[in-house]
Amino acid sequence: MRALLPFLILLAVTACSREPDAAVAAEKKVAASAAPADDNSVAAVAQSPGKPSVALRFALEGRPTVGGASQLRLDVSGAPGPLSLSLQGEGLAVEPGSVAMTIPEDGTAASQSISFRPQAAGIAEILVKVQTMADGGQEMLYAIPLLIEGAAAK
Repeated sequence: MRALLPFLILLAVTACSREPDAAVAAEKKVAASAAPADDNSVAAVAQSPGKPSVALRFALEGRPTVGGASQLRLDVSGAPGPLSLSLQGEGLAVEPGSVAMTIPEDGTAASQSISFRPQAAGIAEILVKVQTMADGGQEMLYAIPLLIEGAAAK
């Protein structure tokens, strides 16, 4: 029995340190690569539970300052088809407030630029509600964090 005990411990340790199944690892790689690989874009923070069918990335053009107009590019990718985006932010004037987009069948990302004008310095966020039109319409909420600089002294 004593000779068998070390073998059982070794077997248990080996079984616990196994890599996940190849199918699970492949699924994680596909989900991670669903968004475009633009060097300037960043993944928006998902606020909704579950696995979203659409990935949202964004690219900010310049540093936002109080009272100045700033541009933000939104890139959506994932399940092909039409979707709508609603945008809002406390202390931010966001234009346009809603956008209709379509993710192409070939899997490339769809892009849309929006403009926003911060009213106060500090940390702010733009909330983006994405509503798909297919299969009953999944709704996802994303947050885009922003650091707003004070207006430059003249």
